[in-house]
Amino acid sequence: MTKDSTINLFQTKQPKSVWIFSVLLFLVFSTIGLDLYYAKRNGSSFFISESILFSSFWLLFVPFLYYHNKFVGKSKKLLYSVLISFIFILLHILSYPALVWLLSELFYYHTYSYGQTLSYELSEYTLIILIIYSFSFVISKWTKTQQNRQFVEKENQTTQKEYLSSLIVTESDNRKTVIDVKDIYYFSATSPYVTIHHKSKNFLSAQTLKSLESSLDGNVFVRIHKSCIVNVNMVNFIKSRLNGDYDLTLVNGTVLRISRNYAANFKNAFESTHHLTVK
Repeated sequence: MTKDSTINLFQTKQPKSVWIFSVLLFLVFSTIGLDLYYAKRNGSSFFISESILFSSFWLLFVPFLYYHNKFVGKSKKLLYSVLISFIFILLHILSYPALVWLLSELFYYHTYSYGQTLSYELSEYTLIILIIYSFSFVISKWTKTQQNRQFVEKENQTTQKEYLSSLIVTESDNRKTVIDVKDIYYFSATSPYVTIHHKSKNFLSAQTLKSLESSLDGNVFVRIHKSCIVNVNMVNFIKSRLNGDYDLTLVNGTVLRISRNYAANFKNAFESTHHLTVK
């Protein structure tokens, strides 16, 4: 079973309800069966009505675990979540004797006192209660964490912008050609066209430099002055002119000037990509 399918098991209401109901039925019948076994083993009387009455301990988990998971899942602080679990454990412990007393008062000849049932519960069921609510606490927190992770991933996938990976350019004979964006050295604007400096050769584009810039990955294609955008992956090194401007040299030997107005942004992109020292 994969992690995602495990998450879906706890998020899907109908299968989860069926699963919980099946487990509770199993526990109720197991309790009745054990009562019958011990009665025959010890030669004592067995009353199925009383066995069913005391099996109501398991039925209390249905409402308590439902609201326990709901409140723990909504709680953002661990301390509050632990306090919520403690409250539900206490409520379960105190509710069971009250339920036994009420049912026996209404439907049985003998009424079981609250204190008697509470003493029996503390001696027989305390460890079970702690284990079940601890398990429920861990599952609730784990499920909430996975839900948040999936939500963040979906948000990132939704908001992540898709950048151009290729361009269609027109050859001198009006033939349309597809070129890879990653193989472009830089774009230079010479009104009314933009020149695309590609590994193969130069191409002219009728698009504006601004429209191209908005379609390209800003971490790779960075403007170095108002009429030029360069591919930082194609930069070999840069050197300061000592006046705020820089000269950059591309891998093909082309030298371009970086305007001081764009220098800081370019250096950040260049250093994060190549992790090199700028002179």
